Amino acid sequence: MSGLSEPATTRQEEDEVLASPRRTALLTAAVVAITVVLFVLVAVHGTLARIQRIDNWWLRLMISGRTAPLTAIAKVFNVLGLVYVTLPVRIALAGFLALRRRWWHLIAFTAAVVMSELSLAR
Repeated sequence: MSGLSEPATTRQEEDEVLASPRRTALLTAAVVAITVVLFVLVAVHGTLARIQRIDNWWLRLMISGRTAPLTAIAKVFNVLGLVYVTLPVRIALAGFLALRRRWWHLIAFTAAVVMSELSLAR
């Protein structure tokens, strides 16, 4: 409980998010470039057809290996991924980060959740 009564000035500072701005900028540019290339490749009809063939091959492979125990495990993971499970976990984690005053971590976590949900929106 002593950690709760410490003044804010003695609290350990949050790690610098941008410790190396040049490296961070280069990494960000690389990720953006790779993302743009992948989006363009998917938009091209010929590439999309190749990707679909790989996807169909993978689907056939996964169907051929179905067993009752693996299907049961997959169903458990499906339930764990439902909003009824993930939403309380997300809220608890966001609350924990806020209570710990890890603002950059909270912002990054919230941005990741929002982007994830937007990417699933149809």
